Amino acid sequence: MNLAKQINHSVPSETQELSCQFFNFSTHNFSEDGSITLWTYGQNHVSCSCDHLTYFGVLLMVPASPSPKEQENLTYIYLIGCSLSLFTLLITVLLFITNRKVREGVFMKVHINLMIALILLNLHFLPSQAVAAVSSSGLCLYMALALHYSLLATFSWMALEGFNLYLLVVKIFDIYVSRYCSNSVWWDGVS
Repeated sequence: MNLAKQINHSVPSETQELSCQFFNFSTHNFSEDGSITLWTYGQNHVSCSCDHLTYFGVLLMVPASPSPKEQENLTYIYLIGCSLSLFTLLITVLLFITNRKVREGVFMKVHINLMIALILLNLHFLPSQAVAAVSSSGLCLYMALALHYSLLATFSWMALEGFNLYLLVVKIFDIYVSRYCSNSVWWDGVS
């Protein structure tokens, strides 16, 4: 018994491949046993020919992983980029901290806190590949929590930075928004 079904789809990129597969409930994995995929690149439809009566679908297969040389190059890129970012963030925070006049404004405190959150993010992201290679569940849990906290802190401070930027634009164009400007407390840090 050979059953065939034609399915329309959008054309994937050249590095991707379509495959007719069914979900095998005994192994809890997708399998292409007994399924034949009839498709060539450039066609906008695929034909699946199966010799069994199970639910099947067309899966888009992506290459498993980059080659070892590509993986090494990507590692160097992320190490150099994160290290450079961490170095410049540390210099910027030190410059802000040493200059008392710059620290006075409320907006500068938001800048400093955003940079500290980015420093924490970089400090925890840099060793993440080495921690993933170690089979310690406690260390892995710590890194996951620290990365999530750092990302949440970064996004929160970035949202506050955006709100402060909005207030600065309102001040520059002399626009009065009664909901945000009911008292002069918001404008004390703007100079």
